[in-house]
Parts: sequence; C-alpha cells; structure tokens
Amino acid sequence: MIPDETTQSPVDTPKPPADAPRSPAEAVVAIFDTLQPYDEATRQRILTSVMTLLGVTTTPSPTTSMSTSTATSRRPLSPAELIQAKEPATNSQRIIVFAYYREKYENLNYFARDDLKAYFSKAKLPIPANYDRDFTDALKQGWLYENGDESYLTGKGLEAVEAGFGGKAAPRGRSAKTKSSKTQKKDRSTSQ
Repeated sequence: MIPDETTQSPVDTPKPPADAPRSPAEAVVAIFDTLQPYDEATRQRILTSVMTLLGVTTTPSPTTSMSTSTATSRRPLSPAELIQAKEPATNSQRIIVFAYYREKYENLNYFARDDLKAYFSKAKLPIPANYDRDFTDALKQGWLYENGDESYLTGKGLEAVEAGFGGKAAPRGRSAKTKSSKTQKKDRSTSQ
C-alpha cells in the first residue's frame, strides 16, 4: 500500500535554541563575533554558504549596479541631504547619521572613530569642538559599537536613524527623570 500525503507525519519546524539572540541586533552582534577571527575571504565563503542554506538570494547593491537610465532619474543622496531628512538635533545623532550614510550610500560598513569626523565638513557643518565626547555618547546610547577600525552602526543605531529624530534630542536633566513635586501637587489638585 502506498501511503498518501495526508497520512504522513508533518515535518517538525525546528525551534531556535534557548540561548539564541532575541532581536535582530543581537543576531548581528553574534554573527559578527563569530566571524571576526576569520580573514575576509573565509568570511565571504561562510556567509555565502549560510545564505545558500537559508535560500536567500542576494541582489547587487544599488551603488554598484545602477543602470544609466536609473542613474539619471535617481541621484544619490548627499550627507547634507540625509542630515536634512533625518533632522538630528545633537552631534551624537549626527555621528550615527554619518555612520548610516557610509553603510547605506557608500557601502562602507566599518569605520574608525575619526573616519566619521570628515562627514561634518561634507555635510557643511562645523566639526564639533568635543567630537570624542559626542562619539562616546553615541556609544553609550548603544547606537555604535567601537572596535578600532572595525567599528560599526548597531541595529539600535540603524533603527534610530531610519525612524528619524525630528530635530529633537533626548530629554535631559531633572525634567527627564521626574516631574517636580510642585508640578505633581498641582496635577493632583486639578484632577480632583
């Protein structure tokens, strides 16, 4: 007797291990940490093999495969235009916009700390007087990961830039933490 397809047991879908990354950003860091010890050619072979096993097809990046007709109708964005579009309000936010620009428009995923400084001039902005402090703030926010000349924009940084800043900085000082007791009392008296 030939079993029909309806009586065969279904294939179990594999479940990720308990220690698997919980977010795309964690997955990127895990992959980076795993591949970092290998040379460039070996990394490329590993990534190609994994992509094949996952059934993922890659397409050439837009910067390397633009046809002549596309190039005339769609121009690349300049750093100044990206700054205008994303509206960063602080130098730390501007720094991650420049890291994003390098990754998305120049196909340069890694950078050294000082590599991003030149983008202030490219965007027609003054170079910050305390650039290292601003870069360190971007690290503390989790927007960048620093590893010498192999530093990169994190998943959190990518999400922040793509969401845009709307010209607003993160709240600072006492007002960011809690309302003053005077304001809280006033709020309670008006709600009764």
